[in-house]
Amino acid sequence: MTIRHILWIQHTYKACLSLSSVLAVILFGAILDLYSLPAHSGNVMTVLLAALLVSCGVLILVLRKVRCPVCRYVFVGKREPSLLTRSCRNCGRRAGDTG
Repeated sequence: MTIRHILWIQHTYKACLSLSSVLAVILFGAILDLYSLPAHSGNVMTVLLAALLVSCGVLILVLRKVRCPVCRYVFVGKREPSLLTRSCRNCGRRAGDTG
């Protein structure tokens, strides 16, 4: 797996997290009766929110296990992982680096 692929996984994680945050705000607004939401739409959004949260969890597990293709260290760090880092926590390589 290249660093570009790792960055793609990180961007997918960010998108899942953003979409789940938006859906959670919409659903909590409907629960608090700030506006009305049709029952069918609410059910679909609830299922979508659950699927997004599960996919975020899976992506977190994947990101914590992925290793740098250059130094074979855990890309996001072992002890204090930073899931959205652009470079390896050990060797500092980024996508497109040469030499």
